[in-house]
Amino acid sequence: MKTIDNNPMKHRTTKRNLLLLILTAVVCYFLGIFGHLNAFLVTFVLFYVLSYSLFTNVIWNLQTHKTRQRFKNNQIFLHIIVVGCIILFLLGRSVISKHYMQNTFPLIRLSAKFGLLAFIIYYGIRLCKTGLSKINIFLAVLYLGFVIIPFLPSLFKLSNNEKGNKSKFNIEALRSLPYTNWTPVENINNVSVTLNNKQLANKGINVYNFVTKKLVNLIDMEGNVLHSINLDRKNEIRGYSQKSEFCKNGDIVCYFRDKMVARIDWNGLHKWQIKTRAHHDFDIRPNEQIYILTRKDSVMRWRFLPVPVLEDMIYVISPEGKYQKTIGFLEPLKKDIPPKTVLRLYCRMIHPLNLAKIMWKMLKAKRIFKASSVFDIMHTNSVDVSEKNVPGLCSKDDILISIRDMNLVVIYSPKKSDFVWKWGPGEISGQHHAQFQENGNIMLFDNGTCRGIPVRNFSRVIEINPKTKQIEWEYTESPKEKFFTTGGGENQKLPNGNVLITETCTGRVFEVTTDGRKVWEFYNPHNKDGNKLRATIPRMFRIVNPQDYRHIRDLEH
Repeated sequence: MKTIDNNPMKHRTTKRNLLLLILTAVVCYFLGIFGHLNAFLVTFVLFYVLSYSLFTNVIWNLQTHKTRQRFKNNQIFLHIIVVGCIILFLLGRSVISKHYMQNTFPLIRLSAKFGLLAFIIYYGIRLCKTGLSKINIFLAVLYLGFVIIPFLPSLFKLSNNEKGNKSKFNIEALRSLPYTNWTPVENINNVSVTLNNKQLANKGINVYNFVTKKLVNLIDMEGNVLHSINLDRKNEIRGYSQKSEFCKNGDIVCYFRDKMVARIDWNGLHKWQIKTRAHHDFDIRPNEQIYILTRKDSVMRWRFLPVPVLEDMIYVISPEGKYQKTIGFLEPLKKDIPPKTVLRLYCRMIHPLNLAKIMWKMLKAKRIFKASSVFDIMHTNSVDVSEKNVPGLCSKDDILISIRDMNLVVIYSPKKSDFVWKWGPGEISGQHHAQFQENGNIMLFDNGTCRGIPVRNFSRVIEINPKTKQIEWEYTESPKEKFFTTGGGENQKLPNGNVLITETCTGRVFEVTTDGRKVWEFYNPHNKDGNKLRATIPRMFRIVNPQDYRHIRDLEH
């Protein structure tokens, strides 16, 4: 015969705890609404811990009388076993899957995953059969929602071996890949300039970042190094710069990712530095004002929900290195963020291991959200400021922005605090380097990281008419997958109509005509491990008017 505990003191305690739980959740919600990330996370943890202590009582209530006797009516002992089993499951699965079972024993992994599913189903059945009070049923449902459900994705997350070729099209996995500094060498004979059609190639001096040595190299059309600038002569800065750009007086502006933006003279001396989480791209305006991408840990208000995110924004810096203003564009972007993205953020944050990592970073006063993590919902990678009014499209000082992880390219108007143009989803995938063109079009590098089955991944450079949103020019290779880079990539329209293309992950840069003929090609000559690995090239830019730049104009002589 089943017995129900009707002790009024226990019910009063449960109701009091439930009231405290709801109050904590409300405080957590409003702290998130007001944008205080640390307070939001701390309150969320308190809410999580309190909810767990309340909901684990439900597990005890769901045990049979015989099971309780086996544990000698020691509820804490049962909780230790349950929590221990979950922790061992998570740690064991992670370690075994990553280090010992990459290509073997898929049945063991699947058994462990579906064992947890059976555990959930069993307690669901027990819940239906027991005569619990309504308030305990409510707590049980919340328990399943806040504690068990976050584990469900791991039940169906198969290994790379089980996915087979489908792993190529896992969007989150591809986009979480960090930018690599080295790539396997396919042809050892491809070193420096392998093609130079002097009649068709646009002459100039080529500038590219040497990430592995924190150098900026200037080379001629034959591949000869004309000058090198050491960005970190004292070797004091961790990180690297994906882009460097010259000012008219020969100074160079660059950034060290997630560390700072700096202006450096021709000899490598730092004139000024601004500490900020700079990344990916910046634009130097004719008055040498700098618009640079940066990021911060933040909480956005999405449909009245506080959602923790890594927010991208733009810092405006004077030529003298003084901070002037911040341009944020997350607010108008919210309408383009799908509910599944927000759900994924909450599920990832609720996961005990992830929550522990977040709190550990907070205690150590470290940055909480990393780039290319699930919280990096924007991953903005290019910025270009319009220098003229384009009738029917945008005004001077409007900003063209590439938001990679949403496959979105937008024009943001700081005056209107809104987007005046956007395009991309369903057309491009993981794009980089969107740039205004003299004819009013927009050119960008479409990486094509996640085009999906049955299409093979391939990259392309496209020029679109923003008014009609039609592609007017496109470059691919044959076969298409021969030209592909998962990250990076750049395109530069040259005065003679040719396009200079950086294929980052292969360490290759080449120039093509409008009809697709290749007229110049360069492979990074810096190799290691017996020429088995080649250094990648984040970006290459060709200075076609060196006479306008101090120091650089002397290199041609």
